[in-house]
Amino acid sequence: MGLSQGTQPKLLATGVVDAEGGFRRFLPSPRKVPSEVNHAQALLLADRDRSVGAVAVACGFRTESGFYRAFRAATGQTPAEYRRQMGTAGQ
Repeated sequence: MGLSQGTQPKLLATGVVDAEGGFRRFLPSPRKVPSEVNHAQALLLADRDRSVGAVAVACGFRTESGFYRAFRAATGQTPAEYRRQMGTAGQ
């Protein structure tokens, strides 16, 4: 990886690199976004004509892909899956 002998173990210990020396991809922690995701869940159900992208922006996400990742990390499903599931739950 081209790092000094002292740097790689430090990065490994902090989780920045994996055991093979590759950098990990960082995703938003579900613990950091519960209020945004809760807001999104409410908007997804309250306004079914609003696009997922518009919900993402309304909840403060800069990109739709970032919103999808955060939503899925927090709920285990995509916004569309959530909307579909909750839409049929009351029927």
